[in-house]
Amino acid sequence: MTAVDAFYYTDPMCAWSWAAEPARRRAEREFDGELRLTYVMGGLAREFGPPLATVAAWLDAADASGMPVDPRLWLQAPPRGSFAACIAVVVAGEQGLAAPYLRRAREAVAL
Repeated sequence: MTAVDAFYYTDPMCAWSWAAEPARRRAEREFDGELRLTYVMGGLAREFGPPLATVAAWLDAADASGMPVDPRLWLQAPPRGSFAACIAVVVAGEQGLAAPYLRRAREAVAL
């Protein structure tokens, strides 16, 4: 099989990107290690709006995807924005660690 290079536009704090994780992982399995993703951070928000709107988005994404979500973060200590998290993924990528860092960052926000 020939390797496939693809750009993956995402954001560590995007509810719908979290919802898409099973599809991304399935694609990686089906391409049997031949899928090479270049992570492109979307910079969803320098500053998030009202926390309840963000909670609603996370709950909608969880309902549609079946991915687990604990929205208490957004009510108890909401992050100011996702820009810094995006930069952290880019820096981790420079060390060859974009994928595992992105996954851990998403888990920290979602769970």
